[in-house]
Amino acid sequence: MNLRELLIPGVYDYDVEQLAAVQQRAIKISISGHDADVQAQSGTKKMKTVAIPRLQQLDVKVVDYQVLILTPTQKSVQEIQKIVLALGHYIDVTCYTFIDGTNTRNDMKHLEAGVQIVVGTPGYVYDMLKRSVS
Repeated sequence: MNLRELLIPGVYDYDVEQLAAVQQRAIKISISGHDADVQAQSGTKKMKTVAIPRLQQLDVKVVDYQVLILTPTQKSVQEIQKIVLALGHYIDVTCYTFIDGTNTRNDMKHLEAGVQIVVGTPGYVYDMLKRSVS
């Protein structure tokens, strides 16, 4: 898949070589900068398909917001964060979740401190954006 050197250990640690062929193709397409529209049953393999290209394209030298991943449930937000941190362990990625029921001020402080990847539910992320604009 032509992954950056420091991403490869995280991929092997997380057993990604078991991805389906369609998921491997989607990752290759996304890494090359094209959009990939893939439908699959819910689960971590689909989430890995989203996470790997984002980690590949991440500028690790910039500790600032670069990626926003929206997903409908708090459970999937937390699962994606877990996957991003595991796959990106060797590139020292920063990832923070934005979900209902958390401290908004604390969330804003994390964002201002420098988070490369933000994962959240659409409603809560929208609320955070409204608060930061006003």
